[in-house]
Amino acid sequence: MSKFLKNLVSSKIVMALLSVVLGVILLIMQGGALTLIVKATAIVCIVAGVGYAILFLLNKKRSNTMLAFSIIVLILGVLFLIRPDIIVNFFPVILGVYLIIEGLTNLLASLQHKKSKGFLIGLILAILTIVVGVYLIFRAGTVMNIVVIIAGISLIVNGLTDLFALKAFK
Repeated sequence: MSKFLKNLVSSKIVMALLSVVLGVILLIMQGGALTLIVKATAIVCIVAGVGYAILFLLNKKRSNTMLAFSIIVLILGVLFLIRPDIIVNFFPVILGVYLIIEGLTNLLASLQHKKSKGFLIGLILAILTIVVGVYLIFRAGTVMNIVVIIAGISLIVNGLTDLFALKAFK
């Protein structure tokens, strides 16, 4: 096996194991895991914001865009760190709005193709997508636990699938 392929397999094993571990953490901690993820993201934002600010100060050709970006990322990082609950609670609403927009787009596309074979299926799926989006917006709190459980199970299945595929590959 070539060195490149060995490195690829090694990194795939590490990612598969991390996927399983993260999935188990999500299942065990649920809401706490999301808060932890938001706080980790906050720390990354703070470090990035400070890093960009330092680059701005060290660079002879100073860009106001870089300064603005560093300040925005830094402020978001601090906000996420201080109030992770805002992000955790707002996530289902963002997802709901996205699904409603996608559902309406699919509904319009389906209505434009009334004579095609898949018209009825497309119409039903579009309406279902809109309904799920509305549900996510108005029942955000109850949905979060379900989303976390599904994400945890998905990560575990993904990691185990990768590990079995790698074993079969050897």
